[in-house]
Amino acid sequence: MRPQSSAGAGVLLPGLPGADAAGGDFLGQLVAFQARKREIAAALGVDPYCDNAPLQEALDRHAWAVQAGGAPLPSAAPDASATPVLSDGGAARSERAGEMLRDYSAEDLERLNRIELAVMGVPEPLREQFIANPAYSPSHETVLVEALAALEGTEDRVAFIEAAVAAQSGDEAQDYQRMAELMRRYADRAGGLERIERVEGGVAARAQDGTLVVPVRADHALWTQRMASLAESVAREMGGDRDAARARIVFSGSVSPMAREHLENLGMSVAEDAMDAPPSEPDGAESGASP
Repeated sequence: MRPQSSAGAGVLLPGLPGADAAGGDFLGQLVAFQARKREIAAALGVDPYCDNAPLQEALDRHAWAVQAGGAPLPSAAPDASATPVLSDGGAARSERAGEMLRDYSAEDLERLNRIELAVMGVPEPLREQFIANPAYSPSHETVLVEALAALEGTEDRVAFIEAAVAAQSGDEAQDYQRMAELMRRYADRAGGLERIERVEGGVAARAQDGTLVVPVRADHALWTQRMASLAESVAREMGGDRDAARARIVFSGSVSPMAREHLENLGMSVAEDAMDAPPSEPDGAESGASP
């Protein structure tokens, strides 16, 4: 089991109402304190379970002040100089995921995530391995699972968890969270996805028309060795007949001209800023290649 942050385990600050009480009154005050902290984090758009110590301390101070009745919910980050947001750029988590993060404790989120994963057909050993992976905060885990759960009717969502469970850092965990959100976004605008597939270096989805949809989290994608390796892997999935198998690389951010040129030369179309796409666009900015 991952070590819990102060948002999950609770922090007793001097003067916390009920800190000197015993039994149920103390526990009730502690639960209320944790709830205030989640509300503040939701108002600021930050992760209440992150491992950023200055942010956790600031959230604790504000939660104490709100709980004591001496301060309203803040409208600006308590320490904006080093505040990790829950979702980077674009349209952040879904409304339902946001409500879950605001209303449920870390323990409740884990319980709900287990249920959702079981409904998706994820075997118990795999879902327990995913839930216990310390790379995922309860927030990133919940947003990822909620996005996959929304892909109802999409085959082999287990393949996504098989890939995501290998994350070894918070940055890799956020990569998988954003990939799940991008898949959901594409499905919402394209009328669904047929199935999820593993590709070398990540995951992809097969659209209803046969297009291989490859989600990539990137603020600004450059043509790096990693991007080249992913493109080569996707090209192998496409095979030799480009008319029969198309691929679309869906980025959460922008793409450099060089990266776009290389991808399109391989027969792939590119969508930028896919989380910000207007309703008329299925998955972001259009390229000259076929969608």
